[in-house]
Amino acid sequence: MKKAAKWTIGISFFAMLGIWTVLFWDWFMGEDIKTTPETSQTTNGIIPTGTYKTEEGEVLDQIIVGERGSGDWDQKKVLDTMHKMTHQKVIASEKWGAVEMTEDRVNELYAIVEGSDFYKKDFILSILDKWKAGDFKTIDEDHNAIWNTQEGNVGKARGLMTEEQEKEFIKKVFK
Repeated sequence: MKKAAKWTIGISFFAMLGIWTVLFWDWFMGEDIKTTPETSQTTNGIIPTGTYKTEEGEVLDQIIVGERGSGDWDQKKVLDTMHKMTHQKVIASEKWGAVEMTEDRVNELYAIVEGSDFYKKDFILSILDKWKAGDFKTIDEDHNAIWNTQEGNVGKARGLMTEEQEKEFIKKVFK
């Protein structure tokens, strides 16, 4: 066999080995392993270590009272804020950031999206329509749908918090 062919086969072999290693590592270190108590410390199972309040809620409040315009809200920022809003209602092994979900904030996001030309406008409005109606029975699915659009790989929602758990989350994270 010629030297160039041997090099091509060798490089291809190591490239495939690298790809399989990455895929196996992702599967091995996947969500199911990370949700075990030994690897995910939580407070009563609802507030993963590292959950923190972020500024998007206050920015929305400033828009609501007219202190600020909504022109800098792009699709990514809206989805990120909605994702963080779901954190007060879902159970997940990890939550990076949290925005308190209020009726005014949901309404303001709706207005921003409704007046936009976002690529995923219909998708976003379908979720916000439910939230505006006070329908949160599938918010874990909403979380995961948003999370998937953001190419999430850690912190998949695994169900809904009880009313007591949500109250505790709000008290500890936002108050």
